Amino acid sequence: MIVDPVAIIGGHGAIGAAVSQYLQDLGHEIVLLDPRQALPRHSHFGTIIYAAGRTADFRKFPIETVEAHCGSLVDVINGCTWDRFLFLSSTRVYLGAASGTEDTPLQVEPGKLDAVYNASKLAGEALVLHCGRPGCHVVRLSNVIIYKRGSRDFLSSILDDALTKGHVRLNSSPDLSKDYISLPDTVRYIAAIAAAGRHCIYNVASGMSLTNRQVLDSVADITGCSVSFPDNAEAGAPFPSIDNDRVVSEFGPVSTDPLQAIYQLAEDTRARIKTDHH
Repeated sequence: MIVDPVAIIGGHGAIGAAVSQYLQDLGHEIVLLDPRQALPRHSHFGTIIYAAGRTADFRKFPIETVEAHCGSLVDVINGCTWDRFLFLSSTRVYLGAASGTEDTPLQVEPGKLDAVYNASKLAGEALVLHCGRPGCHVVRLSNVIIYKRGSRDFLSSILDDALTKGHVRLNSSPDLSKDYISLPDTVRYIAAIAAAGRHCIYNVASGMSLTNRQVLDSVADITGCSVSFPDNAEAGAPFPSIDNDRVVSEFGPVSTDPLQAIYQLAEDTRARIKTDHH
C-alpha cells in the first residue's frame, strides 16, 4: 500500500501534477515540493516520488539539468527519511544500447551533448539505489503522451506547429521509432510501483514503438496540417524496443493504445486551443 504522506518533488510538472491528482482522488495526503526551493530537512514521508527533471531543453541548460536530476536529489536523500522512494528516470538511458530491458548494461559518451541528460539520470538512479536505505525504486518512463503549450518536447512542439502554423517539418528521419505510453497508464503504473513494487528498476512503457511518420500522420489526420521531412534527414542513434514485461507481469497490461492516445491528444488540444481563441 502507498504510505502517507506522499511527497512529490517536481509536482507542478505535467507528470508530477498528474500523479498528485490521481493519488489525491484516491484519498492520499499529498505534499508538493519545488526542487528549486529549499527542501525540508529532518522530515519523514511515507512515500517520496522524485519527479523533477528537464527534458525538452536539456541541451540548452546542461548545468540546470544536472542540478534537477542530481543536485536536489542529494538534498532530499540527506534531509529526509521515507518508507518508499521512487526516482522517475527515463527510457532515454537506453539510447544506443543493445536492448531495452532493465538489466541491460548502459553507457554514455561524454563527448556528445546528449550524455549530460543520460549521465545525470543514471547518476540519480545510482544514488537512490545505493543510498543504503530500503524501499528505493527507479522508474524509467517512456515517451509519455502529454501536451504542454509552448514546450519544446516532441509532441507539444509538433502540435503547436500543426495548430498555429498549419505545417510541421521535422529534422529527424520519418523512420525513427520510439516507445510511447499514455499519461493514464503512466500514472497508474507509478502508483502501483509505489504501493507494491518488488523490483528495483521498472520500465514504464507500452512496449509498442511508433515511427515519426506514424505520429505525424496521426496529428495531420486530426489537425489537417501538412508534414515534411528533409531528404537527408539523419536517422540518429537507434532506440531499442523497450521491454515492459516486468511492469506488465506485476500490474497488468497498458489500457490505451499509444497511437489512439496520440489521436485523442491531438483532438483534445485542437478543441482546447479553439475554445481559448473564443
